[in-house]
Amino acid sequence: MRRSLAAILAASLFSIGASAQVDELVRIGVIDLESETVPAPELRILSDRLRVELVNTGEFQVLERERMDLILREQGFQQSGCVATECAVEIGQLLGTEKMIGGRVGKVGDIYTMTL
Repeated sequence: MRRSLAAILAASLFSIGASAQVDELVRIGVIDLESETVPAPELRILSDRLRVELVNTGEFQVLERERMDLILREQGFQQSGCVATECAVEIGQLLGTEKMIGGRVGKVGDIYTMTL
């Protein structure tokens, strides 16, 4: 049985929201994933898929990419190349999220690897 990488990652992140009350979803943002080996269109798809899988857990209120971009533009913040923890913390504060997820994707042959 094959499971999508994003679904597996979302399941592993489930513990982030496990302590939240039933009525209270954890508000999170997902920074677009970065890569030196995966083309930008594929990164966008993987980032979007991760967002969808996190929403599907029912534990998270995931800030939409467009809303994130609008808020960051209004604040004059550019997130390209932002994968460092300090950068993610700053973005999370600007967006008013409880948690931020960012990371890198690599590809060797047909195998994807992801670090979040």
